[in-house]
Amino acid sequence: LAAAGSGEHHTQLVKLLLKLGSPVMATTAYDKLLALHLAALAGNAASVEFLLGDNLTPVAATTAALDTALHFAAATGDKDSVIVLLRAKANPMDYNKLGQTPITIAVEGGAECAEVAFILQMAARGGTEAVDPAKEERPHST
Repeated sequence: LAAAGSGEHHTQLVKLLLKLGSPVMATTAYDKLLALHLAALAGNAASVEFLLGDNLTPVAATTAALDTALHFAAATGDKDSVIVLLRAKANPMDYNKLGQTPITIAVEGGAECAEVAFILQMAARGGTEAVDPAKEERPHST
C-alpha cells in the first residue's frame, strides 16, 4: 500500500488496495514510510484526507527518521495537505531525528514554502485549528 504512494490516481489506488485487504499501516522497507507520508510528499491532499478519515492512519505516525506527514507536506510547500493535517490535529512542533519541526523545514524551504511556514507558525501559536492566510490580515512590511 505504501508503494502506491504518489501520483495522479493515488486516492483511487489506495481505496482499491484497502478493499483488497492491504494493511493501511504497511510501510516501505527502509524508511518506514506509510501511504500517508507518501501522499503528503506527493502533495496529494485528497489522499491525505482519505487516509486520515475514519482513523485509518494516525496523524502522528512517524517514519524511521521520526518525520510525520506534516514534515513532508511542509517540505514540499503543499498548503492544502498542511491544512488537512493541521485540522486532523497534526503538531507543527513535532521534532524529527534531525531536530527539525515542520515549521523549521518550511522556513528553510525558502520562498516556495513561505505561505506554509506562515500557516504552521500561526497554528503553533493559536492551537489546533488551521489558519488560512488568504483570510488572515498580514502585516505589511515597511
